[in-house]
Amino acid sequence: MKKQHRDRIYSGWMGKMIGVIHGANIEGWKYEDILRTFGEIRDYPFRFPNFCADDDINGPAFFQRAVLDHGADPDLREMADTFLNYVSDGHGFFWWGGYGVSTEDTAYHNLLEGVAPGRSGSAQLNGKVLANQIGGQIFSDCWGLMNPGNPEKAADLACRMASLTHDEEGLQGARFIAAAIASAFEAKSVEEILETAFAQLDPESQYAAMVRDVSAFVGAHRTDWRTCFAYVKQHYDYRYYQGTCHILPNAAVIVLALLAGNGDFRDTINIAAMCGWDTDCNEGNLGTILGVFAGMEGIPREWTAQVRDLAICSGSLGGLNIQNVPQIAENTLRAAVILAHEEEEPLRNLSKEELLWKKILDHPEGLYFHFQFPESTHGIRTKNLPEYAGIVRNTEECAYIGTRSLKIAHPAFGDSQWFSVYYKPYYTPGDFKDNRYQPDLSPVIYPGDQIRFAYRFSPEDAGKRIRCQAYYKNRLEEKEQTVWERDLTIQDGKWKTCAWNLPEGENIILEEVGVRIIGQEVAPREQTAPFCLYLGEVEITPRPRYRMRAKAIPTEVWTAVDTNPAGFSYLRGVAEVFEGKLGLSGSGRPAEMYTGNINWQNYAMQAVMRPVSGEEHYILARVRGGRHWYGAGFRVQKGKKFVSLMKKNGQIFVLAEIPWEWEIGKEYDCCLKAEGCRLTFLVNGEELLSFEDSARPYQSGCVGMANQGASRTQFREYSVTAL
Repeated sequence: MKKQHRDRIYSGWMGKMIGVIHGANIEGWKYEDILRTFGEIRDYPFRFPNFCADDDINGPAFFQRAVLDHGADPDLREMADTFLNYVSDGHGFFWWGGYGVSTEDTAYHNLLEGVAPGRSGSAQLNGKVLANQIGGQIFSDCWGLMNPGNPEKAADLACRMASLTHDEEGLQGARFIAAAIASAFEAKSVEEILETAFAQLDPESQYAAMVRDVSAFVGAHRTDWRTCFAYVKQHYDYRYYQGTCHILPNAAVIVLALLAGNGDFRDTINIAAMCGWDTDCNEGNLGTILGVFAGMEGIPREWTAQVRDLAICSGSLGGLNIQNVPQIAENTLRAAVILAHEEEEPLRNLSKEELLWKKILDHPEGLYFHFQFPESTHGIRTKNLPEYAGIVRNTEECAYIGTRSLKIAHPAFGDSQWFSVYYKPYYTPGDFKDNRYQPDLSPVIYPGDQIRFAYRFSPEDAGKRIRCQAYYKNRLEEKEQTVWERDLTIQDGKWKTCAWNLPEGENIILEEVGVRIIGQEVAPREQTAPFCLYLGEVEITPRPRYRMRAKAIPTEVWTAVDTNPAGFSYLRGVAEVFEGKLGLSGSGRPAEMYTGNINWQNYAMQAVMRPVSGEEHYILARVRGGRHWYGAGFRVQKGKKFVSLMKKNGQIFVLAEIPWEWEIGKEYDCCLKAEGCRLTFLVNGEELLSFEDSARPYQSGCVGMANQGASRTQFREYSVTAL
């Protein structure tokens, strides 16, 4: 893939994040209210310590996984599998406004009830009002990003995905946005982007008529966007359309801002914000288009700092709800290679840069930080004494690999002064000021994992004496725990590597992992000096070895009705810590809760399980989402009790089982081992079942618990041990 395309996939995602954050807290406001409150918007109307999940990010971040999970040409059923796999039932991801009110809510339950994909979002089934709401375009960015320079293919795939939930103008919006983004990789002007995107529309559609109309008016009044918006309000105001958020008024704002912004990122985003209506959606789409068109060099640096290179999501897997922007962009790159049917070149034919990017994309997602995207930080942060703010920035001053590294600069550093370089593998409700889409979060890093990094001090700091301390912070404790420390004298500015293992342990949820640097005779007495550290790469190797006692697990309280056990996400049902036990209960459909990292491969999942009521109780391994996992446990079939080993692939299939008289109210020490293709289930130390899954086995995934059929299950403790 061309370097320009690769970099602009990242800048497109960065633009998407900026647009969504910029418009989030004024979503639904009218132009008059925005003007009265803020005057002329030129910056973020609201700022966030960390931005919480939003449906505009969830959709494209997870929908692109249809290609990663199913290959180059995912059909409707495979897209529906992706949809149901990563969407939790009734919370997170979308606006769950009720069947017949929320388009996505309606389509989700249609699919769940067996309605054919495509018909699930049709106007014939759901009516015209739902079919023409805004979701068709706001989740389609990924298809444009995955198809740089190929607007026709981008539009076709976006339309296919959108048909799960939308129809008519909703599908036109999907085609328009995806084509605009794909075109922006190579277009010379915003007019060319608009023309190319328009070519992918049905010329007889209302959407196409709107684009022709608004484009013509804005073209004649290009320097006065307010006059243009007055025209849009006169002809496409919300009052002309039914539903909670119709696509046409907001698409009109996108056309207006795209042309009136003249290709300038800041102006385009601010114009869309001032127009009001569905600001985060409109700005998010425009942010992607302009992010690709302008590149990182066209996005003002002061706008990227608010993003922190962090993307909090709210899908079914808590471990995929803490991502960074490079991680999502890398998945887009992987999918783009698959879609382009690019055959793997022999290593000897690859350039040095191509070899580097092959290495990057060969790593498991989310576990390798490389800093090769312009301005990327992978969410790494710094902190120190409050009066001296550290600076974290991407730089080309030096590089361990490629051409870039991460520079951490502290303007004042002296004797006994310190700063920490750290990464947050877990977030709590206290880390946010907002909660729109209920993110249930699982840590990215676990006890037993190895951290390896390449670092370099500035040559100007040679001779200075410092103390280095590797540390972690546990969600269950207030203080930081030192893993190791050492004193050293800086010798030179050469690259070095360091590796350390996080200690195995009990009742640990890693909330912060980092290295603290303390000054020792750094500068003359009562004086300070600047100090610089560079990171070349960071690699995390999963080796989980930990145990959690249920009574020690806190409850994360987002709102009075939005809570979850710390470290867990859930598909559906009631997941809670109650009377010192992890409790899980549901009605007829499977109740499931998950934790862990999707990259875990060979391990043992052990849990002390007590069936409280009902007929099916399981522990899970290699969970890939709500549609794909291995499970083992107890069930009743036709009045007989069994111990069973199962595989969920949309539906649950029994791999092996034997009659076994388990009892309600009794505790069992259960262990599900996954080693290669071999699955083994033990109860109270006795091996009861073993099965070799050689037919498309799941190679990696999270852990979890589940039950079915109006059951309730309790878990006193659980542990994960890498094998």
